[in-house]
Amino acid sequence: MKKLAFICTGNTCRSPMAEAMMKKLLADAEINDIEVSSGGISVIFPQPASENAVIAAAEQGLDISGHSSRHMNEACDGADYIFGMTQAHCDVLRLAMPEKSDKILRLDRDKDITDPYGGTLEDYRAALAQIKAAEKKLLGRLFR
Repeated sequence: MKKLAFICTGNTCRSPMAEAMMKKLLADAEINDIEVSSGGISVIFPQPASENAVIAAAEQGLDISGHSSRHMNEACDGADYIFGMTQAHCDVLRLAMPEKSDKILRLDRDKDITDPYGGTLEDYRAALAQIKAAEKKLLGRLFR
């Protein structure tokens, strides 16, 4: 079984939405041999997903209402691929886990996933749309 990990800063917005969206895309494609997790670089104690992330996700049929943030080390343990939401996330991950450098990639190859934290519901919707588009491309690359 392969394991994918999605990492952002606090594991309350982008990476939980990315985890849930990837699980949905995998289920829709009837791919059931991939485990998906998420974590944050700056998680000190567990936090729920932000309110707007929960709402934006629910609009896409995703339930992250029970999410509790966790540190990147836990999420990345045993991961075959680790996806940072930004280049800066990838840089921090490579510094923290140099032995996994070849497994660390930016989710969207072309640009950072915009951070909606503290923004409007529309900001969260836009970030989730960006995540969904990047993950669809990712699935195409992983399963050609």
